[in-house]
Amino acid sequence: MRAVLFYLAAYGVTTLAAFAAMTAARDSVEDQTIESYAGFARRKSGWAIVMAVAMLSMIGIPPTAGFAGKYFLFQSAISVGLIPLAIIGVLTSVIGAYFYLRVIVVMFFRDSPAEAEAKPMRASVHTLAGGLAIVATVVLGIVPTPILGLLAQGALAGALIPLSRR
Repeated sequence: MRAVLFYLAAYGVTTLAAFAAMTAARDSVEDQTIESYAGFARRKSGWAIVMAVAMLSMIGIPPTAGFAGKYFLFQSAISVGLIPLAIIGVLTSVIGAYFYLRVIVVMFFRDSPAEAEAKPMRASVHTLAGGLAIVATVVLGIVPTPILGLLAQGALAGALIPLSRR
């Protein structure tokens, strides 16, 4: 149970970071297709790094929260005998890696259209959310044990509450 909760938390902060970067890109990206992110790393390098770390986390590359989440999830599936399910999870992660890596390649290694130009970045709520989310993505990947402990305590506390009091 705690592996699933950790994975959901890791995926949540990673998704928040990716959407914050997409929100920052809306001024310089016309139609929000993958190809429209060409040259994003030159226009808004900080946000391109946030997006790249989010994509790497979704792939499950260490030391991100996505890696820790997938590791704990697959480890839990294997420990209860769901080996075919863990294999399917790993295979779908490999397939998904192509799509996430494609975003990184387009942002960093493709030239942007001539008419796209960098606009000054303003501090805003999505800047704060993106910054906190990317920090959480890396911290959860490096030190997941305290969060796992909290999740275990929360799951145990929830299991002890009688159904009539929920």
